Amino acid sequence: MKLLENPEPAAVWREMRAELRRLLGDSTFEIWIEPLELRALDHGLMLLEGPPATETWVIKRFGPLLDRCAQALLGRHVHVAIGGGGGGGLAPAGAAAGQES
Repeated sequence: MKLLENPEPAAVWREMRAELRRLLGDSTFEIWIEPLELRALDHGLMLLEGPPATETWVIKRFGPLLDRCAQALLGRHVHVAIGGGGGGGLAPAGAAAGQES
């Protein structure tokens, strides 16, 4: 992946999903990442939403990878958060896995 100039949120999410599928394989991607939807991309925050029952697990398991993929496309200032779908609020992806942001 390469850093995008003038990124459109939908294009960023498409690129990111393609890379995640490549890295994780079809089965893992389809179970855990495919249900995620991009809700916002603004001021260095990429907000994703998924099924409330799995948001916490996805954050813990894939948070650092989500951050790395977003940063590869948009720069190091971007961080991913998952939440807002009734699953208990927002959680920074990398921080939830014990990673410094």
